[in-house]
Amino acid sequence: MSERPIVLDSGKEIEALDVIGLGATLTHHIRDRDPNSPGSTFVDSMQSWFDSLWDLLSV
Repeated sequence: MSERPIVLDSGKEIEALDVIGLGATLTHHIRDRDPNSPGSTFVDSMQSWFDSLWDLLSV
């Protein structure tokens, strides 16, 4: 993630946090009934990361 200027359609320039996700590799993980399975652990950790980032940026 990096902070960079972005020009809006109106022409106004703002500073924004860019997650730089366009070139990111996607992976497939499934949360299943086993909370300790690799998929469940991965999905839960990514949900926690997203929630913490969302809370940080939504203030």
